[in-house]
Amino acid sequence: MAGATVIAPINDDTGAPNVDPLSPQDATELISLLDQLPVDELELSTERFSLSLRRTGTGWVSRTTVDQPVAAAAVAVPDGLVGVRSPLPGTFYRSPRPGTPPFVGDGDSVESDTVVGLVETMKLFTSVAAGAAGTLVEFCVPDATSVEQDAVVALVKP
Repeated sequence: MAGATVIAPINDDTGAPNVDPLSPQDATELISLLDQLPVDELELSTERFSLSLRRTGTGWVSRTTVDQPVAAAAVAVPDGLVGVRSPLPGTFYRSPRPGTPPFVGDGDSVESDTVVGLVETMKLFTSVAAGAAGTLVEFCVPDATSVEQDAVVALVKP
């Protein structure tokens, strides 16, 4: 497909392409394009998924794998500290948008209602509040990490 141009809408917040997961319609269109080419196999890998297609005598056979973020390990809250917990399962983010500064950093003063991060669940974002006034000691999970409900994402010293 030399000379083919792929156009993706641009995300205004980050300037990065706004790409949704591969839909069934996308797969059907891809197979229709492949039917027109003298190609018997196609392997495609992105940061989010891998797709392998192979032509057989009766059509195309596919194998797809979707990469999932690794879940954060459980954290024990040390004596004298308060755990900031995720209200929902999902992906924890320290910043309001990619490429922007985090809501708070290690050593920052927080109030109980200070937003320290967001949890994304099914394209919906929920604020994660500190839950206690004091100093944010450290984050227990890296940015963009999968967390379970009630997982400790940060520690606050009251």
